[in-house]
Parts: sequence; C-alpha cells; structure tokens
Amino acid sequence: MIIGIGCKDISPNKQLENIKAHDTKLDWTYGYSDEELLEIINTTISKSKLLYNQCSLNNIPYFDTSIDRNKTYNEIYEFIERSENNNE
Repeated sequence: MIIGIGCKDISPNKQLENIKAHDTKLDWTYGYSDEELLEIINTTISKSKLLYNQCSLNNIPYFDTSIDRNKTYNEIYEFIERSENNNE
C-alpha cells in the first residue's frame, strides 16, 4: 500500500506557531531558530505540494496533516484498516 502524507495546506508562519506551541526537548525541532525552522517548513510545504500533485496523477491517496495531525493520523489508520478488510 502506498499513501502520501504531507502538509501543503498551511502557511509557513502558522506551521511555525504550531511547532513552537508544542516543542519539547524530545522533538527534533527543539533548539532551531525561527529562521532555520521557516527554511525547513518552506521546503516541507513545497515538497508536500509536489507530492500531492504526484499522488493525484497516480491515483494514490494523500492525507494532509496541516490542520489536525492527530485526527488525520486516525483517518489514515482507518483507511488502512478498511483497505486490509477489503482485501481479505
């Protein structure tokens, strides 16, 4: 099974806010400056848009984690479970 996961539907500044609001010493983002994070975020958003386009062209499900990551992960799990049940 192939699925796409990205975050194309968020602004860089909003994503930075989200990261800073939940950042802990255990997160890979901890300790990066805002400028460094914005560079990473911009690259991630750009690549997510490219991934979305490729998924659309190839009929591959794409899930966007921009708004509510945990809810989206649950949707992914449910999608996988439904797909597995349909293949039995």
